[in-house]
Amino acid sequence: MRAEELLNRIIDENLAGNQHAELTVSLFNAAMNGFAKIGDPTGVQRILRRMEQLRGEYDHLGHLKPDAFSMSTLATAWAKSRSAEAATKAVNILNYMDLKKVTPTTITYNAVLHALAVGDQVDKAIKAEDIVNRMEERYEAGEDCKPDIYSYRACIQAWATTSMPGSPQKAEQILRFLDRESERGNKGLSPNCYCFTTTISAWAKSSEKGRARSAYELLQYMRKRYMENYSKKLKPTVATFTAVLNACSYPLYSSEREDSFKIAELTMAELAIGVYDKPNFLSYAAFLAVCASCLDHGGFREKIALDTFEQCKAAGQVGQIVVRKLEEAASPGLFDELVGSYRQEDGSFELPRAWTMCIEGERNSAPRTYRVRLHDKNDLPESSRVRMQEVQRYRGRSGIYSSGSAPMRLEADGINW
Repeated sequence: MRAEELLNRIIDENLAGNQHAELTVSLFNAAMNGFAKIGDPTGVQRILRRMEQLRGEYDHLGHLKPDAFSMSTLATAWAKSRSAEAATKAVNILNYMDLKKVTPTTITYNAVLHALAVGDQVDKAIKAEDIVNRMEERYEAGEDCKPDIYSYRACIQAWATTSMPGSPQKAEQILRFLDRESERGNKGLSPNCYCFTTTISAWAKSSEKGRARSAYELLQYMRKRYMENYSKKLKPTVATFTAVLNACSYPLYSSEREDSFKIAELTMAELAIGVYDKPNFLSYAAFLAVCASCLDHGGFREKIALDTFEQCKAAGQVGQIVVRKLEEAASPGLFDELVGSYRQEDGSFELPRAWTMCIEGERNSAPRTYRVRLHDKNDLPESSRVRMQEVQRYRGRSGIYSSGSAPMRLEADGINW
């Protein structure tokens, strides 16, 4: 990398006696930051080792000691690396800093929290909560590590991507904590659209009973908060509505099929109005998935599938995922009538440009999924096992963000169809 090459040239000049080639920790940090941005912890570690080597071999370079920013950069590199060991490595950075008497800052902690949130450890959310709790305690003791919105957002993301019973309740618990803090005047902790959407996604990915209604109620509360504050960061987006639609698809209990479809129908209608955003290919695909999983085969299901596809065509949002979900929702005859003539020999579909002209961001590869790495029970600390059992048992009625009761929804009096 160019930054490392320039750093090495300055090092050579300094060692050759050039007084103008001054070596500072900031210079090394800048070179490391280039590797961190592309998720290359190996490059960051190489520069750190070079710094340590120079400090040990040359008396005039004894000031080259890694600081909090250096460690934050390494943690960021691990977080962006998507490595299976990223979370463990990032947490170990905090232990190393304690050993070297380097005080972590909020930036350092947030980098570690991000590594945990995108990792695959089964107890990552527990560890994330522990780190935030540690930040709060050390901030009270005078350290510069006050948890900010990004700290709590990482906690929400960690719970949202943990496939464990009780996870969506825990994510919502943190969201409600942020909302209470905002109401008390702490505007720095005001939950934003990402916090709400991630929490709704937690419900969508869960196996909890009533997940569709819980997701929709959160959307309604988000809309209420937006109307009260008219804050752009609280405005629901198409991703928020789509998360609710995902929560309605493939209900785990047959008794929830009718309710899930009604919620999805209402959500799609609200999105189509265009006050907040407009449906995209993912929204149409999600609604078709709801049709396929909540409606029985027959004329009504055929009509809904046909109407949805026609709306999708008119919007220029017929992505490949829409075609796949249409195949699930429509009868073979209707599917062939609508898109059969565009099927290629390899099974793909070459769709008219007018059908796809407004699509943004569709990936050819499969979407990234969050996999939680399974551990043997004996691999986890006893404290983590106990707390995970509490989450599954109490469903968000215990923990550092709870007052002892389940999260209350002001909007939970019912949904008016």
